[in-house]
Amino acid sequence: IGIREVSTLNLSDSFSFVCREFQRVKPRHADIVLLIGILCPLPMKICEKIIRILKRYARPDGLIIFSTNQVGMLIHDPLTDFLMRLAGWEMDYKTDMEAASIAERAGWRFVSQFFDDEDHFQCMTVAQNRT
Repeated sequence: IGIREVSTLNLSDSFSFVCREFQRVKPRHADIVLLIGILCPLPMKICEKIIRILKRYARPDGLIIFSTNQVGMLIHDPLTDFLMRLAGWEMDYKTDMEAASIAERAGWRFVSQFFDDEDHFQCMTVAQNRT
């Protein structure tokens, strides 16, 4: 879908897509690495490991933006949590500080966070490569 949308918008020269396991992809020099919907069910240590590995795909001072499901969702929307568990998708909810610390412990410099709403159900953390 991403490839099709980028082509439709005539932005193909600005994006590259690699459809394979990221451990098998050669290092890149991306300006921005997006990791959406991957870390939500994973424990902190695994998240840190993945974010650390992704440093090799960003240029020095490049950015990563990754999403995590926050404790706010569990507290304020237990029905969604129940439905996700029913479907076999168990979240590892994180606090805002935990999401920020994933980047720091993985060797990135925390920049900022933004959220989908005031309850902080979904956190988007922005960090900069310190290589």
